[in-house]
Amino acid sequence: MKRTFIIISVGILSIGCETATSEGTELEPVPASVSEVHEHDSIGEVSAAHHRSEFLAKKAVKFDLQLTFGGKERMNGSITLLTNSTKGLIELKDGSTMIYSNGRVFHSPGIKNEEKVRFDAYTWPYFFLFPFKLEDKGTHSATSAASMRPSTASATWPS
Repeated sequence: MKRTFIIISVGILSIGCETATSEGTELEPVPASVSEVHEHDSIGEVSAAHHRSEFLAKKAVKFDLQLTFGGKERMNGSITLLTNSTKGLIELKDGSTMIYSNGRVFHSPGIKNEEKVRFDAYTWPYFFLFPFKLEDKGTHSATSAASMRPSTASATWPS
């Protein structure tokens, strides 16, 4: 039974992973200067509304967060972040802490939900920083209403 399941799974995956035909449209390259592209579009408007330049001129920011999901408190504490998002400190009301720094995450011993520490350390600060990250070098977005329409074209992938 197990072998049959594996064979069927591999068959389904191989059918679903066929490469696209060369009839698709090639993807457009991302412009060299993302901020030039966003000068007059909605991303630029979001950045301006959130005073991105003034925000990034600061070294760090600190705020309180009380997060509740499904009636249960998920997180309650204060978050201190570098505005360039490379480092952060989360101090919870129960006395435990989380620190992220350049791709590494640390936490105090005995922290609740230890399996979700990395998720918590990156997700909630990212949501807060989102309006300030839209124009970052690594962010790619559609730049016109026409490019945001659903398309029937498919991307081509190298084989």
